[in-house]
Amino acid sequence: MFFLLRQLRRLELRKRTGRYFLYAIGEIVLVVVGILIALAINNWNEERKQEKQRRELIESLITDFTTNVERLEESVSLVKRYHADIIEFLKVSAGEIEGLSAGETRALASSTQYQVIFQPAIGSYQMALSTGTIGLLEDELLNELFLQWEQGYSHFQVAKTWGANWALGESLPKLREKLGSVHTLFDLPADKYYLPKIFELSDEEFFRFIGQKEVYGIFESRQWLLRNHETAFTNLKEAAEKILARLKAL
Repeated sequence: MFFLLRQLRRLELRKRTGRYFLYAIGEIVLVVVGILIALAINNWNEERKQEKQRRELIESLITDFTTNVERLEESVSLVKRYHADIIEFLKVSAGEIEGLSAGETRALASSTQYQVIFQPAIGSYQMALSTGTIGLLEDELLNELFLQWEQGYSHFQVAKTWGANWALGESLPKLREKLGSVHTLFDLPADKYYLPKIFELSDEEFFRFIGQKEVYGIFESRQWLLRNHETAFTNLKEAAEKILARLKAL
């Protein structure tokens, strides 16, 4: 009888141990499941935040590059007009076009002095680069297009520097040595630019002066610079349009 009771107690202890063991396993499973659910929710929240950041970045870039396309369209239009003016001026200088007055020819010559300014809207792009959020786009083609944009902008900067050097460091000083004042060559407002009477050219003197080979060469160099500007602006505009199209497709 005593032996039977002891066996029953042992059996009861085994059952309790088994229940405790199963309970412990259940607790562990619940903890693991809870951790996995928490991780999944956290990952989902992070993905939502990243997607929100990504969409905001895309919208900002679309706004900036829409502005860039608009500004570049205006720049291309202006530089084409100035380029056409200087070519016509060169034809007058070379005697290929007759009938234009000295005033009309001076107006054409004035186009050689205009610098077409382009101020890019790249705040969002630069911020994305500096913070590393540009990686949220995860688009290889877009990265290549951004590289084309940067190369095109570098080309424009070089062309702009050449233009400034032409005006300030080379051609205009040469013309001043010959004329005393270059203002007599251009159609400039009298209330803003002072031209002493001693340096004024008659119409005949004006046409004779611009027809000199050396003077023609000075203005021809400006024509090359304007063509480089036109190429740089056109390439930039094409790059901006491709970037904009790709952004809208994301």
